[in-house]
Amino acid sequence: MAVDPRLPAVARREAERVLEARLPELAVGARVTLARIASRGVLGALSGDPEPRVLEALARNPRCTDADIERIVARPDVPPAFLTWLTAGSERDRTTAVRLAILRHPRTPVAAALRLTERLDPHDLARIDDDPGMPRVVRVAAARRARAAGASAAPNGG
Repeated sequence: MAVDPRLPAVARREAERVLEARLPELAVGARVTLARIASRGVLGALSGDPEPRVLEALARNPRCTDADIERIVARPDVPPAFLTWLTAGSERDRTTAVRLAILRHPRTPVAAALRLTERLDPHDLARIDDDPGMPRVVRVAAARRARAAGASAAPNGG
């Protein structure tokens, strides 16, 4: 009902309000299903869900934007499993802002962060190396990758 564009806006907003109030009572599977089709109004409420499967379904929702992903990643309690999923080719880590937010997050598993640094360009690697908010292991990996990229781009002496 909340996603049916034929309904008047007032009815959709009321349906969203009822859904938001009932979210805590819903089973994980029901929240996953809802996350897949949620309207913009319900997206916000689901973005605070503690279950990684709900967040993954939400990230796949066509109404979910990169800004929504950034807000989810900015949560101090975001599940590490969701951060790992984002770095494992979810297609939701395409923007530099999302990638940097994932790398900066203290709950991002080290292996996931290191995997993500492999997909950054030299400019982004330099930004990470200069960012004191980044975990040390990420800064070191970024510096090494930047040096390696610079060495491979340097012309052979001759």
